[in-house]
Amino acid sequence: MLIEEEHYNKLIQLIEQFEQFQFGKLKLIDIRTQLEDGESVQTITVEDTKSTIQQNKATKDKYDELIMDIGKSFRNQIKG
Repeated sequence: MLIEEEHYNKLIQLIEQFEQFQFGKLKLIDIRTQLEDGESVQTITVEDTKSTIQQNKATKDKYDELIMDIGKSFRNQIKG
């Protein structure tokens, strides 16, 4: 079985986006830790937090969609 070039290119893009996803997760954890420790979180706004969560969700949704597309492509290759 072969992965189609379009799927390969999208997969590479998503891998790069997951680097940002990881950064976003770490940023959210840092915010929560600062809040729990009673520290002031002056550089991060509620909007920043919501934006980071939305970006992470969008990246995950794109990844899920691509995995489904690749699965369909593999099934079609197997069927011939």
